[in-house]
This record gives sequence, structure tokens and C-alpha cells, in this order.
Amino acid sequence: MTEIKQETKTLNKVDPDPLLLAEVEVRDNDPKNPHRKRSAGEVAFDRVVYTGIGFGVNEASAIVIADEFQNRSGKKLFQTISEWMVKNMKFTDTVKNGVHIPANKSAESMLLWASLLISGTALVVPMKKLEDNKEHWVTKANHWFDKRNGTVLTDEQVAARDKEVSDSLACEGKQTWASLAIGRSIAIVTALGLGKLIGPQRSEKMMDWSEKMFTGSVQVEKNRAHSYAAVAALETASCATTSVALEFASKLFAKRGVTVRNPEKCTALVHEKDNAPPASTSSGTTGGQADATGTKEKKQPGQIEPVIVKEVALPVKETKVVETAIKEKETEVKETTVKEPVTIPSELEDKHARFRKKSHAKMESHVDAAQASKEAGFSLAP
Repeated sequence: MTEIKQETKTLNKVDPDPLLLAEVEVRDNDPKNPHRKRSAGEVAFDRVVYTGIGFGVNEASAIVIADEFQNRSGKKLFQTISEWMVKNMKFTDTVKNGVHIPANKSAESMLLWASLLISGTALVVPMKKLEDNKEHWVTKANHWFDKRNGTVLTDEQVAARDKEVSDSLACEGKQTWASLAIGRSIAIVTALGLGKLIGPQRSEKMMDWSEKMFTGSVQVEKNRAHSYAAVAALETASCATTSVALEFASKLFAKRGVTVRNPEKCTALVHEKDNAPPASTSSGTTGGQADATGTKEKKQPGQIEPVIVKEVALPVKETKVVETAIKEKETEVKETTVKEPVTIPSELEDKHARFRKKSHAKMESHVDAAQASKEAGFSLAP
């Protein structure tokens, strides 16, 4: 009778070290499903934060701040800073397309572009607060979209969807002050570079065009409406550039960092995924194996299903048959791997023979010539 030995190995899940929670690998979306499609609430959150606040609110407030700084209560400070820039930042008079551009005009143009960035920098604070509570706002948005679209879901389906979103956000890279500061710095450099590229001459043309389009005329002494209309074109270009740069740069640095939104939950999800049994199991691996008494062992919390390893001892007769078959197979492999002799084509062989015959004849002629010279009394020695 065939003898069967059974060996049971139980793998227990190891609790993560709290000191290593910050070093959890940041995974894209839910670690259980890396290619999960984002919910409507997640998409809406990003658009509200980075498009609504980062672009819309930023644009409206930046126009007011820039006008106040350049033309009204901050006008004296604006002129003082522009004069300092001329003296200390090496602004000089230039000529472009035959038009003379004074140094102070170049400095004022660059300072105007810089003033358009004040509002966006201040708005980083509320954006950070919203990012810290993203799960709360995304869940509320998903429930609002369900009511708006008339989507009928059971309580179980809503809970499953909310859990899926929560698991996804737990392992998402967290927007920190550092990532937002880096993103905003890149946005500022990009906007100032855009202002430098456009230059004071084209900036002035854009302002005149924008003022005329919104108000119908260009005034020398501008009221608030004309000032806002004139700055709108520059602010739209600046705000579009900075909002896109901030979103992509800050998320990139957050994703490459080691901080996730919920380190403890993300750690548990990663362990759950890494220790999960394969979807398809063989006959030798089953879950909840019965013990010797026939009762099914109850799975403990935090414990993986036991793995059953079976070793079967074959009868002596079958063992000899298997060993013989293995030896025959090894012999067959060795015979097929023996190197075959290298054959030389007949054309090459004939050519080689002719070359040897010609070389031999030439050598004999040299020997005969040397012998004749010796008999004649000639010597090649000095």
C-alpha cells in the first residue's frame, strides 16, 4: 500500500513595525487593483481644487491684487521695487524691432508678472487643507452624484464603493507642505520665464488688446474696470501655466515620496495583498483543511490558510521503472548533443591543395637558386 506523509506549514501574518509605517511602498490607487477607474467624486475633487481654486479663484483674486499693487494703494511700493530692480538686477535699455524699451519698463513688466503670482501662492494653504480631508470630500461628492444622476444603489453597494475609494486613497501619495512648495516654486519659475519670453513690448500689446476686447476702448488713466480688463490677458496666461505646473509637479513629488495618506491602513492592505492565496489552487493546497478528527479547523484572525505539502513514496517496482526511464532519457539527450564532425567543402579543399603545391614549388626554386649561387662562388654573407 502506498505510504503518504503529510506536513502542514502555517504562515502567520507579521504585524508591521510602527516605525516603518512611513516607508510603506506608495502604490498607484488601490493596491488590490492598480488599474481601478477613479470614481466621479475623485475626478470632481481634483477639478475643484486644482481647476476651480488653482485657476478660477486664483485668476479673479490675482487681477484685483495686481491692479491694487500697480495702480492704487501699492503704487508707490511698486515703483520703489521696480527702481531697486533696475539698480541691482542689471536691467538696461534695449532696442527691439526698432523700438526703444527703457530699463524701468522692463523691470515694471517683470514685477507685474511677479505680482500675478501672489494670490496663487496664498491659495496653497486652503488647497492643502482640502487635500488633507480628501476622503471626506470625495465620499460626499460620490453620494451627491448618486442623487443627481438618479443612481439607485443598495446600502451594501454604497458601503462597498466607499470602502474601495477609502482603500485607494489610503495608499495614495500624500500632498505635504514640501510637495506643494516644490510644485509652487516650479510654477513660479515657469510663469516668470513666460513673462521674460513675452517681454514688455508684447505684454503691453496683450494688455491693450484685452482692455479693448472687454471694454471697447483703451484708456490712459484707467478706472478699475479698464485696469481689470487690461490685466486679464496676462493673468489668464500666467494662471493657466501655474495651475497646470502646480498640479502635475506637486503630485509627482508626492507620489515619489514615502508619505501616504493613511500609513497604517495602507500597510495592512499591502500585507493583505502580498499574503493573499493564489486565485487558483491545486489539489494539494486547500483552505480550512480538516484535522485528524474530521473537524474543520477554524481560521484565526491574521492567519493565512494552511498549506498542505504531500510527499508520496512509490512502490519499489514503479520506482525502478521510473529510474530506468530517466536513465534512457539522459542517454538520449547526451547522444543528441554530441558534436558532429566539421566537413570542409570540396572547393575549399581543392583550393587549399593548389596553394600548398604552388608554395612547395616556389620553395624548391629558391633552394635550387641558392645552390647554384654557392657553386658559382657567390655568397650572401657580408
